Amino acid sequence: GSFVGGLVGTNSGTLSESSFTGSVTGSNYIGGLVGYNDVSKTISKSYSTGSVTGSNYIGGLVGFNNGLVDNTYSNVDVTGVDSVGGLIGKSDHSTTDVSKSYSTGSVSGTLRVGGFIGENPIGCSASFWNLQTSGQSTDSCASGKTSLLMKTQSTFTNAGWDFSNTWKMPSNNKGPPCLKWEQN
Repeated sequence: GSFVGGLVGTNSGTLSESSFTGSVTGSNYIGGLVGYNDVSKTISKSYSTGSVTGSNYIGGLVGFNNGLVDNTYSNVDVTGVDSVGGLIGKSDHSTTDVSKSYSTGSVSGTLRVGGFIGENPIGCSASFWNLQTSGQSTDSCASGKTSLLMKTQSTFTNAGWDFSNTWKMPSNNKGPPCLKWEQN
């Protein structure tokens, strides 16, 4: 069906310190964590891993975002048709803000495909996607980085990420940052 997420179909509040690992499949508004993030609602300090497959508005973390997304990441292989992104399929609203987030999974689609956000007329800040693992060379707002730079803390601290309270580098030094609340 539609409006499907690994954890939440439609977010109508605040979602924080949440995660989902697994496969999510549907048709439209499909996300690894949330299918649809409602107007002015918040997703923060959360992540998803696994795979997401659908048709339109397909994202590794959120299928369609109309709210706030900050301090999040997705390591999700994303497959769709239109508005397909490593973190978000489509982000669209005057109050939308996406910041301090990244994606590292593979991304494939036909129309409006991005390494980070598939369709994004609004913009984002201090966010990244992995050029090598995504298979995507462009994005409408985030900065593409190599796998090596995605494992380098200064890539993120230079963009203002908080490694005192929110983020940490993995104990095995083999990956990009993870959230401090995670067991690692």
